[in-house]
Amino acid sequence: MHHRMKRYLISMSVRTVCFILAVVLHGWLRWTMAAAAIVLPYVAVVMANAGPRRGVRAASAYSPEVMELLSPLFEARAEYLTAAFETIEETWGDVDTYLEQGLGLTPELRGLLRERLLD
Repeated sequence: MHHRMKRYLISMSVRTVCFILAVVLHGWLRWTMAAAAIVLPYVAVVMANAGPRRGVRAASAYSPEVMELLSPLFEARAEYLTAAFETIEETWGDVDTYLEQGLGLTPELRGLLRERLLD
């Protein structure tokens, strides 16, 4: 029971972050975060209730139906990324302009994020 509650709490924490980001961000990121915040309660309940069975390996812990429902959340689909970059270019001209004007990320802040997240 404790393990299920922990997974549910983590999912709901992620949902809270999505709601906050949906308020702060603009454009397609806002809608992506809003959609994630709407879908996450369902995913959290499915994951909490469809946990691994005793003695079953982790790779086969969830039913194929559950894995099919969850798979879009764990994928970076090329068509989604292509659409996102096309929208950025149509709206902002390039990614740097989008990051600076659209999201308000200064070059200094982007440098700091690169250091912390990529190195």
